[in-house]
Amino acid sequence: MANQNKQQDKPAARFFSDDEPKFEASPAPTARKMRLCRLFGLETDAPYPDAITPAELALIQFPNDELARGDLIRAAWGFEWSQWIGEHGTTVIRDNAPGPGLCRQSAPEFLRAYGVAPSDLVREWIDGNAQYEEQDELTPVKKSALLDQLDATYPYLASAMKKPGKYPWIREASTGRSGWYYKEKIIAGCRNQWAADSAVDSDGTPMRTASIRRIA
Repeated sequence: MANQNKQQDKPAARFFSDDEPKFEASPAPTARKMRLCRLFGLETDAPYPDAITPAELALIQFPNDELARGDLIRAAWGFEWSQWIGEHGTTVIRDNAPGPGLCRQSAPEFLRAYGVAPSDLVREWIDGNAQYEEQDELTPVKKSALLDQLDATYPYLASAMKKPGKYPWIREASTGRSGWYYKEKIIAGCRNQWAADSAVDSDGTPMRTASIRRIA
């Protein structure tokens, strides 16, 4: 009986050693992220686009209200609002053609000027890439070296970098140190700004001679 009690007192055997590799789990996607990725046509582990079209903004602002969505799209294509987007927005490439777009800074400004507060999905789009920026290792590179590396692929980058007010993604790619930028952010901005086969003018702006796909 004594031996039996000793066996019962023995700690349970360990099936895993302390030195086994430990894996960090990726953040679990939230319901808003799942829905936003579905609307954007993205995998749940993919980062969101840096800029979107007025129609895409309308979709995530009014996902359940087709009439309100249509009103916002028509307003965006009206003279006054299209002029506002031209001054404060950016250019996006869809179907290899340039068109008007809104970035994370201009989209909420546009919505507030239009008279509505950004929806939960819009706020998710604006804030949701933070986890990717924190997880990814970014490479600070001096401007001259960056241009040497990317000039062949993006020949108008040098001209665009002289106009950070016109290209806000360039300002956002700055490390905070004068003349230094995060290479990964510049490359992502170039890919969003210029499609490989899109015509561009001398200052890096996609030429308007290309057909713009109207959104209805």
